[in-house]
Amino acid sequence: TELEAWTRGVAPRLRGILLHRAADQLLPTGATREAIENWGNEACRDAVHGASRRVLLRGFGACVKPLATLFGLELQRMELTLLRLLETELERASFRVGAVEQGVRIAIDDWYVSGRIDRLDKLTDGSVAIIDYKTGAQGKPPQWFGETVSDFQVPLYTLAVAAELSAVALCRLSPERCEYRGYWLSADDFPGKPERLFNGQDWSAQRSQWAEQIALHVRAFALGDSRIAVLNYGPAEGAYAPLTRVYEQLEMLAALSPS
Repeated sequence: TELEAWTRGVAPRLRGILLHRAADQLLPTGATREAIENWGNEACRDAVHGASRRVLLRGFGACVKPLATLFGLELQRMELTLLRLLETELERASFRVGAVEQGVRIAIDDWYVSGRIDRLDKLTDGSVAIIDYKTGAQGKPPQWFGETVSDFQVPLYTLAVAAELSAVALCRLSPERCEYRGYWLSADDFPGKPERLFNGQDWSAQRSQWAEQIALHVRAFALGDSRIAVLNYGPAEGAYAPLTRVYEQLEMLAALSPS
């Protein structure tokens, strides 16, 4: 595994984990849009402060006092981010949080793939929305809807939801603004414009395409197929290059290709 890059203060990965936990506390199972609206400004700030402080106290542990300045900065950052999240939630139609951190185990042929869905919302028409929190640049919804899917996390989750599914969305969390990106059937369910499905197909066909491609990749992985995708070789670079020999493979391909 590639070593985590050195950084000042709280590492991005740890910050993301703590922010996920705080969002789960702020919007637990059973939370609704109407409840957020009824809180009022002062109650919202109190809820955000309480969730942020509890999570950061646990995350910093014995370092709270010696790192008091850093703790205060992270507390401000987290509170601002969660307030932005609540503002974004109020731009949505009515919803109810059905589950948070929902563990799933998905059967594909003779193998199982495990995962954890950040959040499942129940929408006004009784359908379900999958929501995945993101705090960095990872995860890009346009990569779900191409001829070849290159980001499988959220499409994989759709195989685990037995209820009627009408939306899949990433929720970008940041102190500047929070936004939803993905696909939803009803324009009122999330603010913003949904992505277009591949080649104009309908929602059912899109999910079938995901299931087929996920199964293909799981079979290839389980059988030891380690070929590098020419159009997406980034994951084979960096610290993994000595193992994948990606640059040698690209030179060999260039030599075989006509000029």
